[in-house]
Amino acid sequence: METKQAEQMKKDADQKAQQMPLDDQKLQEYFAKNNLKPMKTASGVYYTISKPGAGAQITKGMMAKMKYTGKTLEGVAFDSNVDTAIGHHGTDLLTFQVGMGQMIPGFDEGVQQLKKGSKATLYLPSPLAYGANSPSPLVAANSILIFEVEVADATAAPAEANK
Repeated sequence: METKQAEQMKKDADQKAQQMPLDDQKLQEYFAKNNLKPMKTASGVYYTISKPGAGAQITKGMMAKMKYTGKTLEGVAFDSNVDTAIGHHGTDLLTFQVGMGQMIPGFDEGVQQLKKGSKATLYLPSPLAYGANSPSPLVAANSILIFEVEVADATAAPAEANK
């Protein structure tokens, strides 16, 4: 069993390594076409901040409350808590503990570039989004995703959340 798990992990890592340069090229073309100059994290998440926000940087373990709309690179909206015609979550704020694996990796990482009150756009290469695992018919396997986000609140997590 452990051997199969190790083999699958290696296969996943190899697939990610092959996909990242392809996604990066598509993102560079998108940025050039749209005259965008985003910043980039070490793992490959791109982001632009349209409103900086205030206070401390969001860090792993904090509780974040957010508004968001998710789209594919082609502009197809697939989820939102801002536009009820798109989303399936209503208009409640998305609440999660940052950096604890509750969100897709690129979203978790992108949020850690922000502060309370920030408005930003996150550009996630597919290995840092859903990869080959499509969450919906609107999101093809290996889709690059764009999230327009606004941090409504960011606070220290309650003690019991860190256990």
